[in-house]
Amino acid sequence: MATPNWTDNELDGRWHFGIAMLDSPDMFRILIALVLLCTLAIAQEKAAEPPAASANPAPSSGGSSSSSPEMEVLKSVPPKYPLAAVEKGIFGQVLLRILVTETGEVESAEVVSGEEVLRQPALDAVKQWKFKPYVEDGKPIKVKTTIPINFHKAVRVEAERGKLTYLPAGVTAGMLVHRVDPVYPSLAIANRRQGAVVFHALISKDGRVENLTVVSGPKEFVPEASAAVKQWRYKPYLLMGEPVEVETTIEIHFALSPY
Repeated sequence: MATPNWTDNELDGRWHFGIAMLDSPDMFRILIALVLLCTLAIAQEKAAEPPAASANPAPSSGGSSSSSPEMEVLKSVPPKYPLAAVEKGIFGQVLLRILVTETGEVESAEVVSGEEVLRQPALDAVKQWKFKPYVEDGKPIKVKTTIPINFHKAVRVEAERGKLTYLPAGVTAGMLVHRVDPVYPSLAIANRRQGAVVFHALISKDGRVENLTVVSGPKEFVPEASAAVKQWRYKPYLLMGEPVEVETTIEIHFALSPY
């Protein structure tokens, strides 16, 4: 298409005509309407865009900013290994989600994963645990964390009659029928001393504790721990229908309240 050749006078006339049109009230209203329509279209396009994902999701309520902070255990209680699970060879790990109070007590616990037969013993055990209070900004707070509870496979020696059978602490804990708690040494209380004593023990055919040997632990706790454990009584362990002596480990914890 050929471009028209406008003279200067024609161009000047058309310019003034355009200015006159803009001065018209009707044309002014049309321009305002066009601007509003464009603004509305842009706003709708922005609203249709998906919101950007937050790079820092807010922490869950009732806990620390860390989803699973490490907690210092002051007292742990081994789970009672169900004898039915031992007989069936069921073992493994139960993962628990727990809520720890400002004083280090376990307020609640729920199972995340693990064998069904091992879940309740794991819950019963962890509710007796004690933790060092979790501090944030200089103040103890409630915190949620995950705790693994392990059930180790029982090692049973059956090759020849009279040979000892070794059972993990979790198994013998389920056989315990009478427990005596140790006396906390007064000197250790005065010095704010804490710790755990681990024994290697022989449990007789009638369930009595014999031949305690210290494996580890602070010396000031050994006498009281030993005196208490020697009063424990267990359900006799049956092997092929007959009671047998068993070897195991026993752990005694001495923990003070943080306050």
